[in-house]
Amino acid sequence: MSSLNCSSRLPVSGSVADIPSDVQLSNPPPHDGGSSADGNAFFSLPSSPKVPEGFDSPRESGNWLIHQLFIRQEYAACLAMVETQLRESEGLCAYALFVKGLLKRIDGALMESLGLLQTAVLIAPRSVANRKELGRAFLLCGFHEEAIAAFEEAESLAAAQHETEDWEIRYGIGKCYMGLGQYENAVHAFMRSSGVQYHDAITLQLGEALSGLKDYSSAIRLCEAALRNSPSNPALFELLGKLYTQENRTQEAFQCFSSCLRLDPTNELALAAVSSVFHENAQYEVALGKYGIALARMPDSAELWGNVGGCFFAQKKTHAAVACLRKSLLLDPFEWKTHYNLATTYLSLGRYVSAFHHISASITLNPKYAPSYMLLGVCLSLAKDLDNACEAYEKAISLREGDLLLRLNYAVTLLNHARVEEGTIQFQVALSIWNESSAEQRSKASASLLRTLKFLQQRLKGGEGEVVEGASIGEAAFASEAPASGGGLLPEANSIPTVGPSQQRERGA
Repeated sequence: MSSLNCSSRLPVSGSVADIPSDVQLSNPPPHDGGSSADGNAFFSLPSSPKVPEGFDSPRESGNWLIHQLFIRQEYAACLAMVETQLRESEGLCAYALFVKGLLKRIDGALMESLGLLQTAVLIAPRSVANRKELGRAFLLCGFHEEAIAAFEEAESLAAAQHETEDWEIRYGIGKCYMGLGQYENAVHAFMRSSGVQYHDAITLQLGEALSGLKDYSSAIRLCEAALRNSPSNPALFELLGKLYTQENRTQEAFQCFSSCLRLDPTNELALAAVSSVFHENAQYEVALGKYGIALARMPDSAELWGNVGGCFFAQKKTHAAVACLRKSLLLDPFEWKTHYNLATTYLSLGRYVSAFHHISASITLNPKYAPSYMLLGVCLSLAKDLDNACEAYEKAISLREGDLLLRLNYAVTLLNHARVEEGTIQFQVALSIWNESSAEQRSKASASLLRTLKFLQQRLKGGEGEVVEGASIGEAAFASEAPASGGGLLPEANSIPTVGPSQQRERGA
C-alpha cells in the first residue's frame, strides 16, 4: 500500500460523542489504488506481499516469478507457477499457498481460499500479511468473530516486529463489527484506522456505523467535511443523501443524489432515490423512466418493483400495479409493505378475497401497524362479516386512537350495516379530530376524504344530495397513508406508501 500522510485525522479513541461538531478533514491525500471511493477496495484486488528472502532454498526459489505474475494480473500463468512451486516443495511453500489463496478468492472460491490461507499461516505463523489476509477470508465467509481474532493477531505480530501500523487491520476489524451489528465498536475501529492513514473508504464506513447508531448529525458532518476534500467521490454524495433522507431533509437529499448521478450516471441507489422523490411529487412518468433505468441494473430489487407498482397504481393502471407488486413479492415474500400494497390494489379491483389474503399476511409480518387492521376491517365488512370487522377496527383503534381515516372508515362500515347509533359516535369522534387538526394537516387533503366527511354529515342530519367539496369542512383533509374504503371511500392514488432510500436498508413500521 502507498504510504500517504494526512494533515488532519479523526480522533483515535473515545466515545461516539467525542466526534467534534465541526469535524474537519483538511487536505487529505487523494485516492490511490488502495482506497476505493465506494469503500469496497478492501476486498477488490489483494496486494501481493513482498517476496520473502531466502531464494537459495528450493522451497522458495520461484517466489519472485509468482510475485511478478501476480502483480501483472497474469493469473493463469501465476496459478500454473504456484502449482509447480507447490509440487517441488511438497506443499510446504507458504508464499505459494498464500498467493493461491488470493487467486481462489478472485475466482470466488471463498472456502477453498480460506483453507489455503489457514495452511499458509500454519507454515509461516510469524507473517503479518498471512494473518491479515486470513482475517479478510474469514470476513468474506461471514465468520466475523474469527476474523476479528485473526486481525488482532496480525496487529500484535506487527507491533512485536516493530512494523508500521497498518490502517487496513483496524479497518477490517471495523467491518467485522459492522457485520455483527456492534456499531459503537465499529466506530472506534474506523476512527483508529483513520488516525493511521486517511482514506475515503474509512469515512464511508464510519458514516455507515454512525448511521447504525442513529447518530445522523455526526455522520452528516463527517460526510460534508469529507466532500470538501473529495468533491468528485460519488459514494460520499450517495451516503450523504441517505443520511439527509433519514433526517427528512428531502431537498438536500435530492441534491446529493443528483450530484451522485452527475458523477456516476448508473449509480443504482441514487437512481432509485431520485425516482422516489419524483414519485412522491406525483411526477409519475419521470419516476417510471428513472425506475426503468435502475431496474435494468437491479432487476432483482423488490423495493424498486414495489415502487413501480405504486406509480402504476397512482396512474390508475391497476392491473400493471398488481403485476409489479406480485413481482416484488416473489423477490421478497416477507416484506409486509408489499402485502399491504397488494391488498390495497386488489381492494380497488373489487377482489376482496385476494385483498383479505394479503392483508392477513401483512398483519402476521407486522402486527403493530394500525392501518392494516383497518384494511382488514374493510375486507371483512365487504364479506358481510360485521362482527369480525368491528374487532379489526377496535384493534386498529387500540394501536392508533386519534386516526381520522380509521374513525371515518369505521363509521362508514357501521352505517352501511344499519348500525346508525354506533356509526354516529364514530363519525363524531372523526369530526372532532378533524376540527382539532392544524391548517398544515388540512392542506394535505385527499378529495375522497373530504367528500365522505361532508356526505356523512349530511346523511346523519337526514339530508340528501350530492357531496359538495369544501363547504363547512374546509378545502382539504388529511393525507391518507392507507386507503379509505368500505362503502363510499375508495383507495386514493397516493395511498400506497413507497419505499424510499432510507427504507431500503431499514424496514419496519
